[in-house]
Amino acid sequence: MPLFSPSVVRTPFTQWHEILSQNTKLSYGENQKSPSHLGSDWYRVMTDKLEEQSAQVGLNISREKTKAMGIIQHSSPQPIAVAQGNIEYIERFTYLGSVISSDGDVEADINTRLAKAAAVFRRLDNVWRSSTLCLKIKLDLYTPLVVSTAIYASETWKSTARICQQLDVFYQRNLRKILGISCKNHVTNMKVLSRTGQRRLQDIVAER
Repeated sequence: MPLFSPSVVRTPFTQWHEILSQNTKLSYGENQKSPSHLGSDWYRVMTDKLEEQSAQVGLNISREKTKAMGIIQHSSPQPIAVAQGNIEYIERFTYLGSVISSDGDVEADINTRLAKAAAVFRRLDNVWRSSTLCLKIKLDLYTPLVVSTAIYASETWKSTARICQQLDVFYQRNLRKILGISCKNHVTNMKVLSRTGQRRLQDIVAER
């Protein structure tokens, strides 16, 4: 049952490492499952211990800044209490730009990434429309600015037919805009890739 608190960022890492090590006896590389010796309410016990030992170094758990998420939770989560009250459970949160969902799905993250990339693409509309810039320069800008935004952290994405199609539709729409091709021109996707020297976005993601 992970707890997320922005206030932790301001905490000296060595102090928190010592506190967590004393409570969990787990290394960061281990699978963090429920400690069986603490029972079903292990996360409450852990939170109490963390709160108690944090106070020893002048730290407090902020209820407003701390959230909890149950990953693939099949039953109603038990409340986790700190001195200020119960910690709020959330369905999703954003960490380093990636959207983490309680059901373990990645579609929300993919939608967010593509939306951010589309916003970058729109801001460069004058570049794509330019008649003085050659295609190579436009593609040299498109890949690091737009594509890298779209597929950041894609190593964690699952691969389904729906997701692959979503990626390729996004990619094709942008390439057609760069080439100045409209739907009335009846140019196939393969010809678009051939003219730009690009591959399908789903293939690029699959290799990451």
